[in-house]
Amino acid sequence: MMKMKMGKMRHDRFNALLPLSLYFQKSPSEARVFATLISYFSNLRASILAAGMPSSKPVAICQFGGVFVPNDDGSMFYSGGEAHAIPVDRSMTFDEFKSDLADNLNCDISTLSIKYFLPTNRRTLITISNDKGLQRMVDFHEGSDTIDVYILPGEVVTPITPNKVDPRSKRTETRPTIKATRAIARAATRSSARLKSKNTDADLITTSVGTAPAFSDVVQTSSAEQLGAISTYDSVITGVGQEFHSAREFRFALRKYAIAKGFVLQYLKNDSVRVTVKCKADGCPWRVHASRLPKMQKFTLRKINDEHTCSGDVGKDGHPQATEFWIASVVKDKLRDNPQYKPREIANDILRDYGIKLKYQKVWRGREVAMEQLQALRADLYSQLPSLCGRIRETNPGSNVTLATTDESRFHHLFISFHASIYGFENGCRPLLFLNGMSLRDKYPGTLLAASSVDGEDGIFPVAFAIVDDETYDNWHWFLTELKSSVSANRAITFVSDRINGLEEAVPKVFRDSYHGFSLNHLIEDYKRQLTGLYSQPVKEAMIEEFKRAAHTCRIPDFNVCIHTMRNVSHDVAAWVLSSKYEQWSNAFFKGERYNCYSSDVAESFYCSWIREADNLTILQVVDMVLCKTMEMICTRREASSTWSTTLAPSHEEKLQVEIFNSRGLNVLISSETVFEVRDNLVNIVNIETWDCTCRQWKISGLPCIHAVAVLDRTGRNIYDFCSRYLTVDSYRATYSESINPIATGEKPACDESTPAVICKPPLRRLSRPPGRPRQKRAEAQVVRKSLKPRYCIGIEEFTWNTHKFFDSTWLIAYGTPVELF
Repeated sequence: MMKMKMGKMRHDRFNALLPLSLYFQKSPSEARVFATLISYFSNLRASILAAGMPSSKPVAICQFGGVFVPNDDGSMFYSGGEAHAIPVDRSMTFDEFKSDLADNLNCDISTLSIKYFLPTNRRTLITISNDKGLQRMVDFHEGSDTIDVYILPGEVVTPITPNKVDPRSKRTETRPTIKATRAIARAATRSSARLKSKNTDADLITTSVGTAPAFSDVVQTSSAEQLGAISTYDSVITGVGQEFHSAREFRFALRKYAIAKGFVLQYLKNDSVRVTVKCKADGCPWRVHASRLPKMQKFTLRKINDEHTCSGDVGKDGHPQATEFWIASVVKDKLRDNPQYKPREIANDILRDYGIKLKYQKVWRGREVAMEQLQALRADLYSQLPSLCGRIRETNPGSNVTLATTDESRFHHLFISFHASIYGFENGCRPLLFLNGMSLRDKYPGTLLAASSVDGEDGIFPVAFAIVDDETYDNWHWFLTELKSSVSANRAITFVSDRINGLEEAVPKVFRDSYHGFSLNHLIEDYKRQLTGLYSQPVKEAMIEEFKRAAHTCRIPDFNVCIHTMRNVSHDVAAWVLSSKYEQWSNAFFKGERYNCYSSDVAESFYCSWIREADNLTILQVVDMVLCKTMEMICTRREASSTWSTTLAPSHEEKLQVEIFNSRGLNVLISSETVFEVRDNLVNIVNIETWDCTCRQWKISGLPCIHAVAVLDRTGRNIYDFCSRYLTVDSYRATYSESINPIATGEKPACDESTPAVICKPPLRRLSRPPGRPRQKRAEAQVVRKSLKPRYCIGIEEFTWNTHKFFDSTWLIAYGTPVELF
């Protein structure tokens, strides 16, 4: 056991020396110094082994005579000097430790300061000056075999208040970064002089002088981000005559003061007129009294005794004054910028910055209080929407921005389509739009409606989006109306969406000459529900594959074969498929051009990847998120396409080359200058004038099918002239040729005095809802399930089936169109 522990210690000490090797690989002289140090520490470890020290006591590696060197991340390591090993535990007194240290160093220890790092913070040194400080050092390093202790010459800095000496600095070690930052702030303002210590028993975090000139600079840099909060805490209680707006504000200031000084408050009188508080420790004279003056509205501090005689130990875990409201005040600013700030992260940051260990439940409640306080700020953001719309119109001319409110001037709709998106869709994207709705997780109701297209490389391209109060038919109809006013109507557009919330009715009403295809993935989910509880898993999987085959097949006879296969398993399932408006999802019947894009889930996941990166976003943050992500996406894809040298986009160029290779050996017969017959397993008719083939793959994909490729190769025509222009590199570059101009915050657009100002209030808050996106019911064909059990007709000896009529399956194939089963 001894060998295992000492071996682990040797391994730990070797790892501690690795940063030294990186530092000393700069010159031969420094390398020699480093080699000497390695030899010294090896001898030190051997002496520890020979001493046979008990494994229950950690060993303090006391280092003296070196300097601190900063790392790139702001942490520090100790370089040079000598080291001595001293066993230490909680039962050892500070005087015993100093005595052992003086015997090893052969010097007067009274002129030196003893410091150490916390295990998780190598940026700030903690000073030991009494028994309690030594015990805390051992507690902080519980479970460690060694403790690095640094012996530094220099004077100790003691905080001084006017006319008072505050021994409350003994709480420093449980909140090391607070005192460290105070020492830094004082050193920055009084760098020309050092203060004399007036309390030798106080545990202080200080900067050393003389031997390590770079140390104070390193600490200042690493702790600079904490200076604002610490300076505020130092000035919350200044003295008699200090004024507060209310008793609540005074009590909150006292709470901060008690946390910073490390003692517990006890209220003697506490109401809206007067507050009298003393230190809870028995016999401690600290006391403060404040009251409201008769003819003044402000609360004034009348008396204060700022002297403490207690030890100020409030315990290792928690602080009575660290309430939920105090936690909310600490984390509110961070939560505003980062709504994903988790309770466990908050607890770790409070422990690091204030030395207070809090339970998860208490931190969670404090976070909820902060979120509630931020809701009042969220309500004010809606009043900024009219100004935001004006700035978008000014910075991005040609954009369509519409803000609509209710009769009570509450937020109702916000539609945004940037000019760069409109131009890219009109000049480079296929006439294909995906429609999606995504619920926004906020206490104010909101849903993001989005219209997205596809670029030449099959990438999602955002065209327009809107934020509405709910996903309803009326909101979808309004969104489509605004979308129609943004895009031109000189080409037929194909829409792909789910069948929820009235989209099936709204699309043909607004875009009369368009085509509307149902999202295949959503249909498959509905189809699976028809199979629930009826069949084994292999049968279900086979039925799902048959449904997909029915959706992707391009020939009507092949579709009918799929229906016949499903009917052989279940008449009800086949009936459901025929009643689900197959002409809007099967390639064999769909009239629009989907370019092999069958599902809107790709576009939904595209937006979800943006929105879900930061949950609980405000409405302005959602708009800014979509703007920034779209701006970045346009720039990135534009730069990527600048290196392409092919005619088609890379993915489609690869597909075309595969078709060219597979077309070899096909027999081509010439019927006329434009019509050809191509034979493989079937006879296919190709018309190169209308870009049509009986296999229908040419029309569906936009690329010449294998039969058309054989014809074009036989006739010597350029195959790229018969590819859809939307799949070329030129169209891809045209999609991303325009940029979205950034929108400056805080600037008000030029106002037109003739136009009345728009007032926008927040919508009514939703009272409660379950977490996550609400489950949505999709439209399903209503099929009445009837029992398959045969029954006898009254008075007739033969029986009939209650629900089905059998017919010859050859009818289904021969007629070339689906036959109704009922």
